[in-house]
Parts: sequence; structure tokens; C-alpha cells
Amino acid sequence: MLMALIYKYLNHEFCDYHTNAFSLKGGRYLKSANAALPSLIFHKRDQSFHAAFPNFKIVEIQYHTLLSYLLSGGLRYRSLIPTNLLHVFFFVDKIIEKFGSLFTMMMTVILQKKMP
Repeated sequence: MLMALIYKYLNHEFCDYHTNAFSLKGGRYLKSANAALPSLIFHKRDQSFHAAFPNFKIVEIQYHTLLSYLLSGGLRYRSLIPTNLLHVFFFVDKIIEKFGSLFTMMMTVILQKKMP
């Protein structure tokens, strides 16, 4: 995923794709967070999620956002482009989303609680 490379080289947040998301020893502060967790938990849709959360079903995963996040200041405080040009990059992002998770940085996960 492109997101892994961007987070590794351009982002200040910790991001480790080689950890087991279901056996973490959490720290006391946010600096112990791992930006890779959503991808590790939901991207592969493996049985680990279902074993850890048997009462939930993954209904949908929507992959989205690349250029608009990067250029609007998502990784930095300041935007790299004028605000009035953002709509152009939102449009390009919609086209990029059709290629799936390879070229996107964000995901929205829809879960449904299973009824007993």
C-alpha cells in the first residue's frame, strides 16, 4: 500500500506494519499508538478480527483520500495548495478510490453488531 510508504517516510506518527494488532501492550500515552492498526485489523479481513470480536461483522470497508489529505496539510500544519483548489483534488481522489486500497490513505469501516 502506498499509505505504508508515505507514513514511513513523511509522517511523524509511529507506524509499524510488522506487529500483531491483537497482542499489543498499550502504553499510557498517545505516543504508544500505531497508525498502522486500522490496516492491520481490517485490511486483510482475516479471522483474527472475528476471533477477537465475535459479536461484530464487517459490513463494508471504504478506501478513500490521497491527494486531498496530503496537499491540504494532512501531514503538516500548513496546506501545500490554495484552499480554492481543493475541490480539484477531491475530484481526483474520487477517481483514485476506484482502484481500491493501493492508492488511498484512509479507510472508513462499517461494523454491525450481531444480534444474539
